Amino acid sequence: MMIDLTAGQSRSLLRGALDGALDARSLTPAGYYPSRRHRPAFVHDIPVVVGARGAGKSVLARVLTDPALRAVASAAYRLPKLERAQAVTVLGEGGLLSAADVRAADAAGVEPRDLWAAAALAAVEAPGTAPAGSWQERAAGAQQALREAVHAGREEASLFLVFDGLEDLAPSTRGEHARALLQLACDLHRARSSRAPGRQPVVAKVFLAPDTLRGASGGDIPPVFELTWTDGPYVDARWNSLYALLLHLAAGRPGTEARALRAAFPGWEDGWAARSSALDRLCCDRRVLENAMAAFAEPRMGLSRTSGLVFSWPLVRLADAHGHVTPRSFLAFVQAALAADRAGGESSLRPLRSETVHRGLLAGVRVRALEEEQGAPWVAAALDALAGLQLPLPLHQVRERWAAAGVEEAHGPDLVGRLVDGGFLTRRSDGSLDMPDVYRIAWGLGRRGGVRRPEASA
Repeated sequence: MMIDLTAGQSRSLLRGALDGALDARSLTPAGYYPSRRHRPAFVHDIPVVVGARGAGKSVLARVLTDPALRAVASAAYRLPKLERAQAVTVLGEGGLLSAADVRAADAAGVEPRDLWAAAALAAVEAPGTAPAGSWQERAAGAQQALREAVHAGREEASLFLVFDGLEDLAPSTRGEHARALLQLACDLHRARSSRAPGRQPVVAKVFLAPDTLRGASGGDIPPVFELTWTDGPYVDARWNSLYALLLHLAAGRPGTEARALRAAFPGWEDGWAARSSALDRLCCDRRVLENAMAAFAEPRMGLSRTSGLVFSWPLVRLADAHGHVTPRSFLAFVQAALAADRAGGESSLRPLRSETVHRGLLAGVRVRALEEEQGAPWVAAALDALAGLQLPLPLHQVRERWAAAGVEEAHGPDLVGRLVDGGFLTRRSDGSLDMPDVYRIAWGLGRRGGVRRPEASA
């Protein structure tokens, strides 16, 4: 595969591709990348989508509720029922309920299950119409009325009820609301088999962060899809879907440069099904993707053969302990690398090269750290207390730091287990604790000389 672009053209194309790429609200059909990994998020049988902050949950929620974006997903994933479906945002951007509404209902003593039943009932009865009356008034008898409406089904098409942004709710009540929403999702999932013959179902789509799901333990859990950008068993292609996202954004631009990029992918112009097949080749074959990225990146981080590949070096350092990199941190890294390239003046070298990648990495690290600070304050508190230490960490040293800062007293027991499960820490064979670079750099920890970095799991 040869892409006929000069260094200047590739530079210009990438800069244009990233305009607005970090804002789900500005997403257009041309800019939406329907990764083959994300098809389960759109089927009726999976009501819950769990993903890290910055993984793209709000993007998928927007795709469900926007008819033009939903049509793209329908064609790309070969799900014809998806295009015919309707969708209502119950919680999230422009939804029937805002975080402030939920706080007001909590203050008025409305039970979470009654509140979400009332909101779901309002969406089922009049999709796209703001309900009248207060939520306290509507909550009375809502659960029984919703059961009857769901059993009756829908005549025209299935209806998705979208719940996004639970992490914006008050931490003190977030777990209770998450449990209530998961129970609602379970009830709607079970009701699909008992609805009236020939009628279409009402389907919940609940988007959660992993720690919100863990905080909702104790109730029923419906089928869950984990939203990631790691290409499953294809270890050699671990990062391919993120670079495929970048190439897709670039190829969707107007102009001759983007046209030259599209020409390298046979079938790109033949509709979304053919385009998805072309993108699948990128995600499954590392050599195909490396050849495509050669138009934008120099091959190595230095002059020697052991200096590391520009293709993989930054993403190894942006990955958590599970090997996951969020698209938000990845695109922030590329954006900052391009800014460093611009600051250095025009060059005959490709825009992604050793010096720009080093500078861009810090921006990606900061974005990932900010996501955790905002969404999981307990993580920030636990890692703040470890700042300045050298990895790997003896367990007793960690506990001493946490005891001095009152971290376990404020945020509960088994912090080590929770941080390991969340991909913030790893356990070494000698019992000491290690940390992936993305969090080590963000929280200012060092690494003892001669100690290998832990490998992210596949």
